[in-house]
Amino acid sequence: MNRSREAVALRYLRKVGDLSLAGIIILIPLTMAGIRDTGTALLILLSLVFGLTWAVTELLQPHSATPFSGAEIIIAAAVMLIVLQLIPLPPDVLNTLGTFRSQFLPMWNAPDSPFCDGSGWKTISLTPELTRSGLSLLLAYAVFVITLLHRIRSTDDLDHTMTLVAYSAALMAIIGLAQMFFGNGLFLWTFRHPGRSTNWPVVGTFSNQNHFAHFLALGAGPLLWTWRQSFREQGPNIRASTVTSGFGISSSYGNRPRILVGLIAVLIFAGVLTISRGGICSLIIAFVVSLSALTKDRSRLWRLSVPVALFVVSGFAVFGTEALEKRWHTIVGAESTADLSRGRFDLWEALAKAIPEFASTGAGLGSHAEVYPTWLTQHYEVRFSHAESGYL
Repeated sequence: MNRSREAVALRYLRKVGDLSLAGIIILIPLTMAGIRDTGTALLILLSLVFGLTWAVTELLQPHSATPFSGAEIIIAAAVMLIVLQLIPLPPDVLNTLGTFRSQFLPMWNAPDSPFCDGSGWKTISLTPELTRSGLSLLLAYAVFVITLLHRIRSTDDLDHTMTLVAYSAALMAIIGLAQMFFGNGLFLWTFRHPGRSTNWPVVGTFSNQNHFAHFLALGAGPLLWTWRQSFREQGPNIRASTVTSGFGISSSYGNRPRILVGLIAVLIFAGVLTISRGGICSLIIAFVVSLSALTKDRSRLWRLSVPVALFVVSGFAVFGTEALEKRWHTIVGAESTADLSRGRFDLWEALAKAIPEFASTGAGLGSHAEVYPTWLTQHYEVRFSHAESGYL
């Protein structure tokens, strides 16, 4: 391959990689509630394409400048652990790793068991099918993370990635508010969820408003980064001759900084309307820490913060006071923190008892919902698919 064709091929691979990255960051979150299986398949496909473009690029270049990041060790260890959870092991090895399987799976270990050939339970994972499915996702995440780490080689690469995350979060906030104000209860006006509506609270394309709020918190820093970078695009000569016109923004920068200020306000407003205590705390912390780290000009900081705060407070006063009042009455009327936890404390207590049983190798990727009921002391009419804590 001559140099000109090689250069064309490298540019083409770069563009395909950029499109794959944009698809992962922007499109995949839109599938979280209505078409999650499709989103999972799309994530795996785009991650493989993303990784393949980088690998072929490395092969075409005469010298590789890809450094060893150290993340490869962690990722390799995680993959090997999940593979180990799926490998059939002798009973004595399983008993060495933990006694749960022999104590709580008696029918599987009985000589005349109708469930197996009498050899007993063979894998570390208590949910092998879920673990196999989780392994495919883990491999997709691994390819994505390693490829992204090696593709970010300059501040321009970093700025491009941060901008994608920022716009993805802003788009999610806009969709969440649009679904609340102009929606029909369906996710993306198309997909019906059996237990959730998009009318209230604001959930975006997530089935859980806590996860939606955390996603917005993830994008708060990158959105502020993009706002700050918008002042640098015109160069130092223009910046030195600007005249401030509002929000700390000069007319010399065009409309992009103003648009970004509006997106910041919309993102925070959508986060507040989730009425998620942990999510709102995460969003506020992300905004305050990022703003203080990125903006040393206090006058510009105040000219951004005050209008955004006024917009959020005014909007919440119009649309969110009733929900806030209900939440406040719930907090005041609760007799204990357990009343407010909606089973979280009981779930965490059950998990605290379960973890020692699987401390060495786990119970299998994806097994949480099948394992915790053994230690749960109170019955709930819900299935706890996860046990996250927004405050953590």
